[in-house]
Amino acid sequence: MSSASSVRSCLRGRTVVVVLIPCPHYQSIVRYHISNIEDHEGWVFYKCTNHSPTGCAFWFWEMEYVAYLVDAHFLVGNQAVDVVRATKERRGEVIKTRNGRKRIASRLATDRVAMARPGSLQQNMSR
Repeated sequence: MSSASSVRSCLRGRTVVVVLIPCPHYQSIVRYHISNIEDHEGWVFYKCTNHSPTGCAFWFWEMEYVAYLVDAHFLVGNQAVDVVRATKERRGEVIKTRNGRKRIASRLATDRVAMARPGSLQQNMSR
C-alpha cells in the first residue's frame, strides 16, 4: 500500500506524484528529503525513518527511488512514464541551477583576484 505523496512536479500542466511507500524492512513510511551537501545540493532523496548505520539501509536518490517503485510495481503504465520524465526534468533543473551558481562564484572569485593585483583599481584608489 502506498501513501498519497506530497512530492509533486508539473509535467505539461499536470501534477505528477511520487508515492511514499512503507519501508519494505520496517513498514514505516519512507520520507522525502532534500540534500544540502555541496555535491548534491537540492537533490531529492528518500529514506526509511529508521535509516541509520545500524538500522534500516533503505535510502535512494530520487531517480533510483522511482526506478525501485517501477520495479516493485508501485508505479505502472502512464503514471510510471510521467513520474520518470518529471524526475529527470527536476534533476536537470537542479543541476542547471547549481552549474549557474558555480559559474557566478567562479566569476566573482576571478574578479576578486584581478582587483587584488598591483595596479588594479582598488589598489590605485587606496594610494
